[in-house]
Order: sequence, then structure tokens, then C-alpha cells
Amino acid sequence: MRNTSEIRKANHFHILQMLANGKEYTVAEMSSLTGLCAATCNTILREMAQKGEALAEKRQMNEVGRASVIYRLNAEYRSILYVFPGEGGTLVVYVAYYYGGQRSYESFPCERYDYDTVSFRVKRALEKYSNIDGVYVAVPRGVSAAEWRVRLEAECTASVHAAYADEYALGGYLDKEGVGGKEFLLVREQENKNYAISLYVNGKAVGGNACPAEFSLSEAEHAVAVMNRALRPNAVLLSGNKEAFSSLPVREIRDFDGYLLNGMTVCSLQKK
Repeated sequence: MRNTSEIRKANHFHILQMLANGKEYTVAEMSSLTGLCAATCNTILREMAQKGEALAEKRQMNEVGRASVIYRLNAEYRSILYVFPGEGGTLVVYVAYYYGGQRSYESFPCERYDYDTVSFRVKRALEKYSNIDGVYVAVPRGVSAAEWRVRLEAECTASVHAAYADEYALGGYLDKEGVGGKEFLLVREQENKNYAISLYVNGKAVGGNACPAEFSLSEAEHAVAVMNRALRPNAVLLSGNKEAFSSLPVREIRDFDGYLLNGMTVCSLQKK
């Protein structure tokens, strides 16, 4: 059997799930919907209102009788911070409310997207915006995502999730486009016009922390053709010049940065 603390936590989460749909509820309505007794709902809702997690408002529901207390979720109670490389050599700091909605979006010039630069921006954001309890960071290939997470968590007051930018983008693409399957080749055009090729299995790049293989255009065409025949992935996803791969069955990712942010938000939703 679960102890009292676990039961209380489960009841709180159950009520929170109901409030997350954006609707308003009285204690009686919440009790009816959740199956929890009115006393339990009343206690939990009052505690949520006291700490700001929920908003309470007295409202006269009928012409006669006492006013009822209506509860709704306080969407601004908690926020999530996303930090990732943007277009044109920039670093993006995006703050969103925990249950949806943009709080802030800032883009900064960034000559080098490295740990010190990211750490500085994360700390500044945590100082500037209150109630951030989750930090999601896109990490460049060639460094350890796990190491970045451990270092950032030691320096911050919030929990940190770190993953490679292309892994976030792949997750965002699969979420938006509804592409099924478990194995993918991701071909991404680099700033030097070479192409990086990564193989993903169940959303994770094969090779771990290593940089993805990088090829010239002609080499990339040949490499993708060979890997496609040998590995038979569910799809070949391309971020770059599609005409260069016109003879191959590729699916184009046009908005890599958009998929990157979507992948980060999808990841944060899965962690809630």
C-alpha cells in the first residue's frame, strides 16, 4: 500500500490535471469529476491557491445563497526556460509558461555557442524571470550533453535537461509531421556547405557523443545512397539543398530551428 504522502501527491496531481484544461471548478464539481471526497478537494485546492498554483475567486452562482469559490489554474505560476542556437550565429533564450504560452523570446549575437556562453545566459534568465523550475538546453555535437547537464544543475536552482540540437529537432519533426518508424538518417547542411550525416535509432543518434560524419556534397550523395540501401531506414530526413539529393527518397526539413524548439517543448511536456 502507498503511504499517506504518496496518496496526497497522487490526489494533487489528479486535481492539477483537471485544472490544466483551463476550465473553472467549484469544490463540488472537482469532487464529482475526480471521485475524491469534497473535503480532500477543498484542502488541496485551498493549498494550491495559497501558494499561487491556482487562483480562487468568490462568485455568486445563484440569486440566493452564499457565494461559491471558483478555482482555476494560474498559468503564470511556473515557467520553463529553453536555450538553443538560432539562425545567423545567435543564441535564443525562450521562456514559456509551464502550461503553454510564451513569456519571453530573446535572441543574442553569439560568436561561439559553448558551455560558458550558455551557462551565462541561463543564469541571467533565472535571475530575470521568477518561477523557472525547468531548464532545457540544446547541446552542440562534439561535447558531452550529460556533462553539460551535471554542470548546469550544480550552478542553477532548477532541474536541467540537455540533449543534442539535432536530436531535439528530429523529435520536433516527428511530432509535427507524424512520421512513423524507429530508424532515420538525418542529413544536415553545415555552414561550410558540407553535410553531416547521423543515424538515429529510437530517437537517439548512434555513436553517442561523437560528432556526426561530415562529407562534401558528392561524398554525401554517395554515402546516403549506400546507407539507405544497406540500413533501410524508415526515412531519410534532409535539412539543406534538396536538389542535390533529387535522385534519393529524402524528406525535406525546411524549418530546422522551428522543429528544434518544437522538439524541446515536446520533451518538456513528456517530463511533466
